[in-house]
Amino acid sequence: SSGINAEYGNIECDCSRAIRGENYELENVVYDLEAAKVHSDLREVVGFQYVHNKNGTSEQTAIFEIYQTRTETAIFTKTAGAEIETGTAFLTGFHGVEEGRIYEEISGKYEFAHGIARKKHTILEASYHCNAPPGSTVKCVALLFRYRSEVPYTQSWRHKRLACTCESSGVFSETSAHEMQLLVEQD
Repeated sequence: SSGINAEYGNIECDCSRAIRGENYELENVVYDLEAAKVHSDLREVVGFQYVHNKNGTSEQTAIFEIYQTRTETAIFTKTAGAEIETGTAFLTGFHGVEEGRIYEEISGKYEFAHGIARKKHTILEASYHCNAPPGSTVKCVALLFRYRSEVPYTQSWRHKRLACTCESSGVFSETSAHEMQLLVEQD
């Protein structure tokens, strides 16, 4: 955007100076879903259980419980356009991820501080039955699957006193855990 103030003619927003919360407010965010990337192959072992039944004559079962505290992060990182002062607060929604794809609809509004990761702690829990047939040893492994999404965006920042806007663009990144699965390995 040129930064020209339509109401006052030749008075311009100075989009070369850092945008600060006391002078500007976020007017709009447009996400480029066509260029979005989702990396959902991130997995981590969060626990395991052995069931030894080599000498047994009937199936042995152990209940395997997993509790994991995970930190989900989301951040807006500027790559071009008007400079945004780190920590400038704004409210906006964003596209979540389900089954490795970006949602079409935007979630509710959340508060962000530009350039600072928004963190949310969640507890994931699962209870599995680890079964070992007679004459075997079984290893049950709990896997946590995470995703990382990267969605290009363009933000329009409206000056609070002048009738002009400045644009900034970058990448919205989110990392979150989305499911746990049990992997069974038998000798």
